[in-house]
Amino acid sequence: MVNVNPSPNANVGAIKTICNGANTTIGASAVSGNTYLWSSMPAGFTSTNANPTVSPTTTTKYYLTETTTATGCFKSDSVMVNVNPLPNANVGAIKTICNGANTTIGASAVSGNTYLWSSMPAGFTSTNAIPTVSPTTTTKYYLTETTTATGCFKSDSVMVNVNPLPFVTTQLINSYTIIAKQNGAFYQWLDCNLGHSIIPGATNQSYTATINGDYAVIVSINNCTDTSTCVNINKLGMYRNMKDCSKLTIYPNPASTLLIVNKYNLTEENIRYSIMSSIGQVVVTGFLIDDKTEINISSIAAGVYIIKINDQIQQFVKE
Repeated sequence: MVNVNPSPNANVGAIKTICNGANTTIGASAVSGNTYLWSSMPAGFTSTNANPTVSPTTTTKYYLTETTTATGCFKSDSVMVNVNPLPNANVGAIKTICNGANTTIGASAVSGNTYLWSSMPAGFTSTNAIPTVSPTTTTKYYLTETTTATGCFKSDSVMVNVNPLPFVTTQLINSYTIIAKQNGAFYQWLDCNLGHSIIPGATNQSYTATINGDYAVIVSINNCTDTSTCVNINKLGMYRNMKDCSKLTIYPNPASTLLIVNKYNLTEENIRYSIMSSIGQVVVTGFLIDDKTEINISSIAAGVYIIKINDQIQQFVKE
């Protein structure tokens, strides 16, 4: 008599297809009294479970040997788990823009793939691979890209930082000096009457006009730039304190070596004067000592200057 013991089933289950990053189970329910040994190709996976969970990153063949402990009979089989790649979900690099500007996010579309964008704060959606966005506050954009043929998808996100525009309000601090109210910025003053042309060297926060006209300022901070409205200056060469109009005269004009100031019977003492260049730089300063004060201007370059005496200014030309 020859007794023949049956072999175990070695049920590996059906062929599986998953997306990269997912997992699946292989095999079948355990049979009491049987043992299970799994291996793989490419190598690296082993298990003694009847139906283990696997998460291969490439298409992999799994081999099972099932043994009936009581008889020593065994059977082997194998099953394939196919792995489809994920799309790239390329959201692009972090962007920084100024309020009111726009930028693009994402990358070139892949044929056969679909794209779905959303945002936080909410409000933006798009099905374009490379949408144009113009957030008014810093916003995170979320992309889900799906490969239509396999259903595999991948998500990623990108931040678009939004810097506010500079504060471009200006203020007259006297009848001839304008100041930009945005602190800690870069400044460039403009002559509105010359087509908003740049005033060379006028890059301070304030600007002292040398001739009547209209002036504006470009303010830049955090790589964001805006331009103020034009401010009118129309009192240059006029005395601010009208009761003293007849008590101060300045001559000659043009002057080459000496500028003479007559204060006649003005009784105020320690009257300070300042001579400023066309960009507001003080080049000469001092006090009116006598009724007639001679100011040596031989050391300053030729050009247009203003002399400020207390709150009164006049323009003169240095030859």
